[in-house]
Amino acid sequence: MMGLKPTAAAKAKVLELGCSMGRNIITQALYYPDAEFVGIDLSGRQVAQGNAIIEKMGLENVRLEEKDILTVDESFGKFDYIIVHGIWSRVPDAVKDKIFSICRNNLTEYGIAYISYNVYPGWKRQEQLRDIMQFAGRDALGEPLEARTRKGLDAIKALAEILENDKGLGGGKLPAIQKY
Repeated sequence: MMGLKPTAAAKAKVLELGCSMGRNIITQALYYPDAEFVGIDLSGRQVAQGNAIIEKMGLENVRLEEKDILTVDESFGKFDYIIVHGIWSRVPDAVKDKIFSICRNNLTEYGIAYISYNVYPGWKRQEQLRDIMQFAGRDALGEPLEARTRKGLDAIKALAEILENDKGLGGGKLPAIQKY
């Protein structure tokens, strides 16, 4: 690895920031039973779902915590690998700065940080759908999130119907909206 001496994955201590339900590290925990995996995410609901999966699988080398990235400090521990997958392009600059701080302060001497981020053009269509949803929900800003989300999804469904009926406007279907 370009002169680096990282800890072997089979025995590593791994931290994933923004782990969601922990799918990534749960899978790794299966392959590397002697390694230790910790995932943090701001969403208590997703962490609870992931921990339920971990419990059902009987895994003892992985845990998920509901935790704000901004609260992680050196006392959280040292890790051989820190994974930041897919959240970089969706968080504010203060969180990005904190991610760098965590990598600086919480990696072991030969630790490696992996930070991925979504870029155009492949993610542009997703952003366009997000923009449509936000625009559709603009009149419902005082309403609960569920009501705003419903308005956004209704707009996406209307767009899907238009595209389905007008083959000249984008080929008839957008794969990104078919799941809604």
